[in-house]
Amino acid sequence: LLGHWGVLSWIALGLFIGACGKSAQLPLHVWLPDAMAGPTPVSALIHAATMVTAGLYMVTRTNVIFQHSQTMLLVVALVGAATAIFAATIGITQNDIKKVLAYSTVSQLGFMFMACGVGAFVIGIFHVMTHAFFKALMFLGAGSVIHGMHHEQDMRRMGGLKKYMPYTYWTFMAGWLAICGIIPFSGFWSKDEILWNAASTTHIPLGWIVWIVGTIAATCTAFYMTRLMAMTFWGRERFLEAPAGGEADEAHASAYDKGLAQHDATFASAGDRPRHEPGEHVGPVHEDVAHHVATHGHGDHHGAHIPHESPPSMWVPLAVLAILATLGGLVGIGPAFRTLTGTEHPGGHLNIVTWLNPIIWNPVTREFNTPEGGHEAAAPVETAAHGETAAPPVAEGAAEAGHGSAAAVYGDTGFNLAHAVEGSTHSELATEWIFIIISLVVAGIGMLLGGLFYIWRPALAGVWSQRLRPLYVASYNKYWVDEFYGWAITRRTMGLARAVYRFDSGIVDGIVNGLAWLSRLFSRIVGGFDKYFVDGLVNTVAAFIMRLMSPLFRAAQTGFTQNYALVMVVGLMVAIALVFARDLLAALQR
Repeated sequence: LLGHWGVLSWIALGLFIGACGKSAQLPLHVWLPDAMAGPTPVSALIHAATMVTAGLYMVTRTNVIFQHSQTMLLVVALVGAATAIFAATIGITQNDIKKVLAYSTVSQLGFMFMACGVGAFVIGIFHVMTHAFFKALMFLGAGSVIHGMHHEQDMRRMGGLKKYMPYTYWTFMAGWLAICGIIPFSGFWSKDEILWNAASTTHIPLGWIVWIVGTIAATCTAFYMTRLMAMTFWGRERFLEAPAGGEADEAHASAYDKGLAQHDATFASAGDRPRHEPGEHVGPVHEDVAHHVATHGHGDHHGAHIPHESPPSMWVPLAVLAILATLGGLVGIGPAFRTLTGTEHPGGHLNIVTWLNPIIWNPVTREFNTPEGGHEAAAPVETAAHGETAAPPVAEGAAEAGHGSAAAVYGDTGFNLAHAVEGSTHSELATEWIFIIISLVVAGIGMLLGGLFYIWRPALAGVWSQRLRPLYVASYNKYWVDEFYGWAITRRTMGLARAVYRFDSGIVDGIVNGLAWLSRLFSRIVGGFDKYFVDGLVNTVAAFIMRLMSPLFRAAQTGFTQNYALVMVVGLMVAIALVFARDLLAALQR
């Protein structure tokens, strides 16, 4: 029940904190955009598909723990929604093509956790799969663009690449339509199911707020991805403008060292990448093409700095991913299309909901892998272990969708947006289609606004960025979260480290060094006493004895036998006299 906090809630909280760090949820998201600055294939194949979703995999695999804590389900949903809208608003203002995709990844991960929080764990994994298709496609597409643009990543220096890179453009368009949620592309099927489950959930309260935030985030997603398409592939060819900047010249910076024509970078670097700054002398870049060829003498297949299509080794994988981004979502067609497909989950065991059903615990039936329609609902039953209410089995399909049946376990969750709409339409199918249309409309609105601001009326972007200057600056600076961490954690940690170092060097090492100094002093005193007193006394006595006895012994050692015999006789006489001295004295006295 909401507000109940037991052992399983603490376990779920610990798991979720780890998942937030691994899957870049607020407030532990800052590492992911920096990691995305790495090699583009790594960003595409690891970040888009596997590594950053490990936290979500864990939450889904341990869903039985989370479903025993309605409070933690609500926490997961709210954190996911906050992450989705937070990262989406940042993506609107970024100019580095990979930064846009990086914050898009953070936002989409938020959608996945939203799904888990409202009880739709399978749909969260479904979005992992579709996101892997279109986000890997766009990251590899971004790598193709960077390659064709000679290492340029700033979208402000691109434009009009459609005619130069047609394979990259058409494949990238499939990813764009998929992430915007346009039917029948893969992103539509999973994102629409997430929003529907948020609006209809009976697992947690405030599902309608989660739906509103998710819908706004989806609109922002369509807007910033249309902005990316417009600034990269459509519009005027800004890379021909001289000077276009000094930020793409890592590939040509050696020109300065070789004595070729040099220039000053005139614009700041894109985003926060450590590149050339205004006033720095670097090699020539993005100059007039004729001037560049005349001064450098290499009009190779790159056409000076004119963009070029990537080789087949780069665009063929894009084509494969474009097919998956277009058709991959068909493995998860939702119940709203049952009138067209003839079944609630078309494809049988090939449908992702049916396929993943064995790992999802049903809070109503209290079983895994409950067949659809295999049980009938009954009155709730109190369980002594966790103080929760549980009902005998009901139709699993409804429980998985989170529409109606979960209320038997979690109780009244307050206002339910889907139920309210269904009260007017008197049809669950019609209600689902209303939300489908809404998701398509908001995607269209985001795309139209992106086209208006960056294709048809590009001056509006500058106008509105000035009108909303505080919001624009906050979004452009990523709400200063990195700076806050730098001030609150990094600098404080460094300050603490310096204090510990001073304590260690001044106190701990001081005590040890002081004891060593005292030991050395004591050893010098003992050494001096031993040297000058003990050894001196011994040496003095020895010298005195040596000086007294040595002449006597030397005098006695004459080397003549007669002298030695005389000494022996004298000694013998003295010995006899000593022995008989008492008798002699007695005789003399008589």
